[in-house]
Amino acid sequence: MVGVVRALALIAVILTLATIALGAYVRSADTESRCAPWPACVQQPDSPPDRSLRAGASGRKTAEMMARVRLDIKTHRYVAGAVGLSVLLLASLVWTLPDNRPKATFWAMASVCMVVMQTALGLWTLEHALLPLAVTAHLLLGYSILLALFLTHLAVDSKPRAASSFGGAGPGRRWAARIALLLLLSQLLVGGWTSTHQAGLACSEIPACLQQLWPESDQISDFAWGQQGASQNGLVWLPEQQRAAIHWAHRISGLLLGVALTLIAVIMAWHRRDADLRPAALLLGLLVLATTGTGIAAVMFRLPVTTVVAHTLLAGLSLLSLVYLSLRLEGRV
Repeated sequence: MVGVVRALALIAVILTLATIALGAYVRSADTESRCAPWPACVQQPDSPPDRSLRAGASGRKTAEMMARVRLDIKTHRYVAGAVGLSVLLLASLVWTLPDNRPKATFWAMASVCMVVMQTALGLWTLEHALLPLAVTAHLLLGYSILLALFLTHLAVDSKPRAASSFGGAGPGRRWAARIALLLLLSQLLVGGWTSTHQAGLACSEIPACLQQLWPESDQISDFAWGQQGASQNGLVWLPEQQRAAIHWAHRISGLLLGVALTLIAVIMAWHRRDADLRPAALLLGLLVLATTGTGIAAVMFRLPVTTVVAHTLLAGLSLLSLVYLSLRLEGRV
């Protein structure tokens, strides 16, 4: 039964990653606002004209486009439903574990609670015209579900060992990993805020922004936690200065995070006493490079959907990799 529960938790992790990737896809392809009713999916009467319509596309082409929109959204919803079913099944089976039952049960039940919250938040978001704060919270809750399921997977058959058995990791390295984890969570928050405010191309040059190496803006006021700006089809379109401030904050925090994670990966990979941690550290380093590369490519090539999806997916994998490395440093897995 331990193997079954562990495999089911891993399947739930994979399905959650797929849901996050599909969510990034529908946001990038701008299909959410055209498929808001739930569980139905029909074009909204007040949706803005599509690019193909502005170019004078035929009715047949428009019908094909809407069919693709419905397929994209329904696929996202069906995979999200599969996550919910797998989480419920996992929560029902985790009680049968002979060992580590309290820890695994805690994370499994936490996953159930977060899935319920995610479903309610998703419905509320659609009913309230994709408010940026709600959409960002929806994305972060998706990452939280991913993390809880991953911790369930690790807790099912974990064999805790002393921290000293993993290279004698002192408090300095453990705290460095914790701080890096906080930076990564902050980066996910800013990244979601950037996406929901359509600020991905607010700074279209690299490394400059608004034709300046360091744009002049009031980062606190321009970050726009309040809802300001024009509204179109329920979406809040902020002025260029505010969107640039959001994008710049995401870029700077990404730079700091990349440096921190790279240093941790290098130290762990080359420390002689951390031989057991070397594979996880090298994987983290590769994921950081890939995430940074896709972020730069997304701006350079004007947000191609595949690049944005890859960037979002790699961010989730980086989160799992860093959490695993932190737990190994503390001897918890």
